[in-house]
Amino acid sequence: MLHSKIVNAVLALADSFDIPVDAYYWKSDKWQYEYKKCHFRTTLRSGIIMHGSKLPFRYWFVAIHLLTLTKKSFSPQEIHRQLGHKRY
Repeated sequence: MLHSKIVNAVLALADSFDIPVDAYYWKSDKWQYEYKKCHFRTTLRSGIIMHGSKLPFRYWFVAIHLLTLTKKSFSPQEIHRQLGHKRY
């Protein structure tokens, strides 16, 4: 279910850049998109704040949700506690 939401978000983003849907395909074994013409591969994390992170998408989405949920700010320790992650 999360995978389909991510794919739909990426497709919507591709539409905003006028990239034809048939210009690339999903490589499920690598979790990457590959462009048919030049065989360039890109991931869902490329070029964004999650780039280079080894944390699962779930942690990022929950942290973003927590930050946008309230008008008050969250400290890193509070996000750490809310996520239940062992280290940060």
